[in-house]
Amino acid sequence: MRTSHAAPLAWLLCLAATLAASPSARAEETILFFQRFTQTTSLRPSARGGNVVADTSRAEILVALGDHRLAVYEPSEVWLYDFAGKRVHRVSTRGGTYSDWSLHSFVAFKEMELEDRLALRKRIRVARPGTEPSVLELESLFSIPARTARPGRQETLVDSSTADHVRVWINGRMAVESIATDSAFAPGRAAMFDRFLAYQAHLHPTARRDLLRAGKVPRQIVYRSRDYNEESVVMMRLVRISSAPEGNDPLSGATRVDVDDPEFVELDRRLMVCRHCAERGDWVAESRRFEAAALDSGRFVDAALARAERVLGACQRDSGWSAAIERRARADTAVAACRAGLAWRDSAGAAAALARLDRVNGAGLRKAYVLDYLRGRARIATGDLKLGAYLIMGGLGGNPCMPGGWLDLAHDYMRAFQPVLAWICLEAAEQAQNGSACAPRLAERTARERELERRYPDLFE
Repeated sequence: MRTSHAAPLAWLLCLAATLAASPSARAEETILFFQRFTQTTSLRPSARGGNVVADTSRAEILVALGDHRLAVYEPSEVWLYDFAGKRVHRVSTRGGTYSDWSLHSFVAFKEMELEDRLALRKRIRVARPGTEPSVLELESLFSIPARTARPGRQETLVDSSTADHVRVWINGRMAVESIATDSAFAPGRAAMFDRFLAYQAHLHPTARRDLLRAGKVPRQIVYRSRDYNEESVVMMRLVRISSAPEGNDPLSGATRVDVDDPEFVELDRRLMVCRHCAERGDWVAESRRFEAAALDSGRFVDAALARAERVLGACQRDSGWSAAIERRARADTAVAACRAGLAWRDSAGAAAALARLDRVNGAGLRKAYVLDYLRGRARIATGDLKLGAYLIMGGLGGNPCMPGGWLDLAHDYMRAFQPVLAWICLEAAEQAQNGSACAPRLAERTARERELERRYPDLFE
């Protein structure tokens, strides 16, 4: 069993004093101090020893509710939700770094994970009827309603609440219990606290609405959630209510690091360079000049790679060379491999193209990084998402200003159930587009974001 304790409450009180002293005040934020206790139990059959407590933890947190933002201060990090800008910032107070992510990507993660769990539930129900997970429990875990499944016949959600005492039962067990204070939320703050629960806790959407129906600050919240064979019970006990000017900036003095996972250090480096693409000039025109010079000197493979760089990286249409050049280049198997890397339309075609691309020796080629890009796309089409992403990043290492490369990488991360990384790449593609022909593909992101806002309006402003 793991047991952990966060730093004492004193640090939160010091932080509150700092917030209150902010000289750049605009509106007043509602500041809520909570003690949070968590116990996680591994659910095991009696033949394996029965249930066992796997982890217990205690932490002191501060929740700041503003007009358009929500901040959650914990001992080692701060989560800042900017609903006006639709951004999420995570600040590492120990490392002095912060990340800047799309709010939509977090909602997309909830939706994708819930849909994946529901698909698994369907398979379990066919194989072992009666053992499938509860739809209501899954909706509680992700704090959003299911779009493609309804609760089973035996599933129940019962609200037995009174005026200041909320009780919500799911499948005969207490799911949420909350006792209210006499203090009413300031205008707009109850909705912001609801978003805190949606993003930072695991409550069924109906339970969230019930909890805040009276518009009062909760004195204590206890909720239960289940994730596969682990069940967690969380108790949040209110310690203090305060207020402070909405002028504190948790990002001040921190260094931006979009992806702080060591596994994605190369991605973070590419992103840093991508932000300066506007200063690097027109790479598409340079690529055309390079292709022309390569053709003049008989370097047909480099010329083919330059053309592929524009077709994939700038979303341009492919076109052939003159008949005279085609006659000279036709016998070059490396040129044929590059063209196959552009021409495939399904996984079988991608596999065939990959076999040819892997035989191309990139030594001495100025545009060898485009080979990595071509191989990466083909790998992804054959189902090798991890190696495909690695190879596309190799292509972006040679030219980080290819919007098409970032779009293909985003597609890969979306298939790998990593929407936060996918949105980072979509935004990088937008930064790098510089008037490219990728605008129709870039517009897909906007359409997807609007659809998420339509489906889950309570998670946005």
